[in-house]
Amino acid sequence: MTRVVGVDLGKTACRVAVRDDDGVRTGEAPGAPGLASPDGVARALASVLAALGAATGAATPTGLGAVGVGAAGALAAPDDAARLAAGLAAAVRAPVAVTSDATVAHAGVFGGRAGTVVAVGTGTVLVTLDDAGTFRTLDGWGPWLGDDGSGSWLGRAGLRAVLSAAEGRGEPTALTERARVWGGEPAALPGLVAASDAPARTLASFAPEVLVAARDGDAVARAVVAAGVRAVADACSHAAAPYALLGGIATAEPYASALRDALGSGRVVTPDPAPPDDSRIEPALQGALLLATDPTTPYERTVSRRDPV
Repeated sequence: MTRVVGVDLGKTACRVAVRDDDGVRTGEAPGAPGLASPDGVARALASVLAALGAATGAATPTGLGAVGVGAAGALAAPDDAARLAAGLAAAVRAPVAVTSDATVAHAGVFGGRAGTVVAVGTGTVLVTLDDAGTFRTLDGWGPWLGDDGSGSWLGRAGLRAVLSAAEGRGEPTALTERARVWGGEPAALPGLVAASDAPARTLASFAPEVLVAARDGDAVARAVVAAGVRAVADACSHAAAPYALLGGIATAEPYASALRDALGSGRVVTPDPAPPDDSRIEPALQGALLLATDPTTPYERTVSRRDPV
């Protein structure tokens, strides 16, 4: 069996699965800030090759049959997705298919059936396919104009609450001490975020502190989480049920339980993995493996395919 590669390229991490006759091997490397970011394509390519090297033990693997990539930002930047496909195809000498990370997640969870993947991690995007076969996305607009309820959104809201409390305009909050440990005194926080080469990822790194504070009963943190959940639930109201919750925020407590309650527990599902891929790997990687070799799925209009030249 020819080796087939699936890639889930997010802003925080890049995960790879390589499937062949011996089973599935996985690898991981740091993610990339998004295809439309400065040097986004080059950084994405470097991230994919690093994760692929971790999975195969080769700096530039050869003998690959096909590669499927789900990359953060691909739907909003199709030209950059095409450039990534061409660059990766040239690097590994194999056909490459690139679409968004949320699209491969939908393919892995639903396998072309109706439903919505609600991916809430560093960013937020909903990928929905209805009973009529209409495929579309909601949000996914990035941290400055969208990504409502995401990790970067929660982190920003939490840090703003810290600054507001420091000025005496906002309520005292346990987030203040957590922010001090995370990044320093309140006055230093704006500069810390501004100096980052990936501000959304930096903001999202504070989101776990918001979730823990909310779980521990801090009223300000609980209000931040509740507002994030409302934003995502509102987006879901415009998408097809059932819903599959994916991503580090959507599956973390207390966010996950609150979102399930808002959507109605009977409408949140975990469908069987899309065959024939290994059920031990995460849905996004299963979807990437599927799209690497199958150009007939309902997702094809979102896919950029390139052959090596």
